[in-house]
Amino acid sequence: MATQSNFEYLLYNGFVMEDNPNDCVYITFQDQPSTMRDPNKKPLRPLRLCLGTRELPVKVKQWGLAMEVMYQAPGEGKRFLVDFILQKLAKYATTVEEDTAELERLRSRERGDPPTMLAIQMRRHEKVTLRAVVDKLRSGAWDCCNSIS
Repeated sequence: MATQSNFEYLLYNGFVMEDNPNDCVYITFQDQPSTMRDPNKKPLRPLRLCLGTRELPVKVKQWGLAMEVMYQAPGEGKRFLVDFILQKLAKYATTVEEDTAELERLRSRERGDPPTMLAIQMRRHEKVTLRAVVDKLRSGAWDCCNSIS
């Protein structure tokens, strides 16, 4: 059974697992979502965490709660978190479907370029994981930021 994220497997072992239950995406929570920025408010300190589909780290929940306090928006921590993740997803140049198609194209060749394939696999897994995190937050599967009833 996998015990590391795909980032760690790629970094230390040179491969990415297709179905890694411990996969997560490292995200830096540097400041508030751009839709909620207020130039008069002090930004939060950067916080780098690994978001996965198994559980939401306590510090991510704390970030959501801090956003509620910063913007005097009780019960909105989950929305801040979902918006933040969706902004990260929007920055990718390709979709999951495009990555999947490109991987199939490369695999069908006699010799696919391994570094390119690994990079696409990693990027695809990051997007799939982030989508799953958003889906779990939206469905209320996790308690987050006092906003899920």
